[in-house]
Amino acid sequence: MWNRKNRFERGLDSMEGQAAVAVERLADTIGGRLGGEGGKQLAANLRQLASQVDELHLADEVQRRRRELERAAKKANRQVQRAMKELERTRNRLTSEAGAVAARVGEGAERTGQQLAALGQRSIPEAPTGWIAPTLLGFSLGFGLGFLLARLLRSRRERSQEG
Repeated sequence: MWNRKNRFERGLDSMEGQAAVAVERLADTIGGRLGGEGGKQLAANLRQLASQVDELHLADEVQRRRRELERAAKKANRQVQRAMKELERTRNRLTSEAGAVAARVGEGAERTGQQLAALGQRSIPEAPTGWIAPTLLGFSLGFGLGFLLARLLRSRRERSQEG
């Protein structure tokens, strides 16, 4: 019951037996037709071939290899299933940890935003004219000073290259 062969293995077993029987018949036919020493020796060689074909047990070997492959496939499948479960556990753990980190970062960003808003409210005067004019004046002076320095440096470079 536990040693069942599939259709291919049964067919292989049957062909092996039929081949051995056919070679045995051929040996009998040759032994009967050729009565001399050569015929007897050829018939003996054919009978030996028939017994070797019969002893091959190819179907049993194929069945054994098939079972080994089935066991290896089951073992590999179990390992893959274990790895998939471990991957799922790791993914869940990372998801929960990432959520906790995101919550902490969000709380920190919210706190920092509130602090910046409080600082901004204190630093910006009520009337916009109090800070717009000095800012524009400072920007204009800085921009003009930058152009002046660039022109002076360029003229020095040109004089040093000429000389």
